[in-house]
Amino acid sequence: MSEEVAAGADPDEFRAEMALTRRPNASGLTCVDLLESAAELESARMTHATLVGQLPAGSPAQLYRSELHRAYPDPSAPRRKAFDHFAGVVGLDAAYELLALITFLAFIGDDPAGMFDQMTPEVAQQAEGLAALSAAQLLDRLGWADDSEGYLDGIVAGEPIGSPFVVDPLREALRIHGRSALIETLARPASHLLKLGEDELRAVEPPLIVCPSRDGGLVHHRNGLARGADSVFAYRIISAVGIYGAAERIASPGAARDNYCAHVACRYHAGALCHRWFLPPSSAEGHDSCSFAPVFTSVTGTDPAVHS
Repeated sequence: MSEEVAAGADPDEFRAEMALTRRPNASGLTCVDLLESAAELESARMTHATLVGQLPAGSPAQLYRSELHRAYPDPSAPRRKAFDHFAGVVGLDAAYELLALITFLAFIGDDPAGMFDQMTPEVAQQAEGLAALSAAQLLDRLGWADDSEGYLDGIVAGEPIGSPFVVDPLREALRIHGRSALIETLARPASHLLKLGEDELRAVEPPLIVCPSRDGGLVHHRNGLARGADSVFAYRIISAVGIYGAAERIASPGAARDNYCAHVACRYHAGALCHRWFLPPSSAEGHDSCSFAPVFTSVTGTDPAVHS
């Protein structure tokens, strides 16, 4: 859809998809809140696991909540909002143990935030019993096991299910881990990631992680199918994300025209269609060597300058 919007299609449906992750459920939580809170918690749990015997006295859940509120004093901060809500309903210790698992399960459906709201009261009633179940056992209890198995069967068989940037790495991860182990690792990452070997770990990490470097550039960390300096898969991801970013800008023309790229003399810089192009040329290479415009033109048949 992003390619169609970049090429001039009506962006209304695309805008609706963009808004989905920020649409609140009845409790006021969005998909972003769930993902950010679960990621923050699992990161802290892994840190705690490496500091056994060095942590202050008290339960891990109490320690985490203190750290979380100190780091994010605003109660509306996505990295604490879902945890605070979940802990208020199911209890602090249960939230510490189960937030990541319940978030994983919620995202199996089409309305993750709504599903999270539906599951929370059940968790409150039987938190201890749920914590003792594996992710696969919990899927079975919820009646979702057959659908999950059917989805994975299709992936293993090479059927065209969803985005290849999700399906292809998932197929490779299934090959390395097997089904039950992979589901459990994705559902409770902090309990398993530190025990994995390098190949196993990189099979479950995002195929491409882009982060800023100290010198102001970008670092590309490739995993799984994207490993290797000349990975075609990694370039396909960058191209797809770049076009998505352009469609995002076209669908939201009033949005701030932020652009991390330092090539301010480039004629495409002001339009900021390239704000998600994560392969900018260096200063020595110059903006004329950037490949965003050729990629955009090949997809849409137009020059990005027409949208400036």
